[in-house]
Amino acid sequence: MKNNKSTLIITGAGGWLGSSLLELSKEKTFKDNFNKIILCTLNKEDIICENKLKKISQNIPIKFTWIYGNLLSDDFYRDLAKIISKEENLKVIYAASIIHAKSSKDFLKFNYSSLEKFINKINKYNLLKFLYISSNSPFGFNKNGVPFNENSKYNPIGNYGKSKKLAEIILLSTLKKDILNIVRAPWFHGLNMPERQKLFLKKAALGRFPIVFPGENKRSIINTRDLALASINIITSSAKEIIYWVCEEKPISMNDYINIIQKSAIKNKYIRKKNNKFRIKFLLPPLTSSICCLLDRILQKLGIYSQIIHVVGELGMNIEADSKVYRREFSDHIFNPIQESIDLEIKEAFDI
Repeated sequence: MKNNKSTLIITGAGGWLGSSLLELSKEKTFKDNFNKIILCTLNKEDIICENKLKKISQNIPIKFTWIYGNLLSDDFYRDLAKIISKEENLKVIYAASIIHAKSSKDFLKFNYSSLEKFINKINKYNLLKFLYISSNSPFGFNKNGVPFNENSKYNPIGNYGKSKKLAEIILLSTLKKDILNIVRAPWFHGLNMPERQKLFLKKAALGRFPIVFPGENKRSIINTRDLALASINIITSSAKEIIYWVCEEKPISMNDYINIIQKSAIKNKYIRKKNNKFRIKFLLPPLTSSICCLLDRILQKLGIYSQIIHVVGELGMNIEADSKVYRREFSDHIFNPIQESIDLEIKEAFDI
């Protein structure tokens, strides 16, 4: 009987989403669809993911292979050519991306030029599916309270958003429609988080994370496990659409998000309620985000990137998306909202 299984390539496998994809590889969908999984990551020092991989691979009959290196490097593609053949059926989840760069030029280098080279190289193989993890950043902020959907027009804020926009455009113009899927995701939460998310949770729990008054602006969010599951659902099916927004069904206000974090931290005894009495909220004036957003644009045009100014520039804005297209097609996907996952996330953030 002919084997219809594919080889799965995951770029950015050492990142936050990559960790969630590794966790899912224990499940039946992986075993039924893939013979081999190739994990691509920049650094050989990614010990956490390697240790997880060893535990996972003991329980399932799938071969895992790591490739280390820069996607712009020819050495990377020489290493890739050694472990895949022209005849193999390939599927790709492209999760490699840089969110906060040292300089503005790095956004274009790592988020666009790397992808462009990867597409040119991978197109020489028998590519069945290419799923790209995009972002809300190519679309800026909501206008007139209208959530983003699959037909929203590009309106990027800053060079990160521009680089992700260019990435979407080259994919849509280069790959065939029956091969390509783009998943647009907003603000991440979930386990195996990077240090920046741990710092956010700690500061929010202690009332030291700023909120732009009045704090009622809406943000769509997504658990990385749900994003990983959505990616697998799409790449292993005959998906009806090319583009999908994936996020929790309802957006959350910054006030509500901070409240959920603080209540969990108090309930789980990471902070005492009396210690938080006078610092429930760290409020900034209403125009703070608008001013920082303008400053961020000026600095990025000069080739300067400030993570703090960029984050504050988004902090008071509405960034809301509508995920009903994905939910309608994949109705059996039960999401894990922040209210249900927050206790574990707080534990990971505070347990050093």
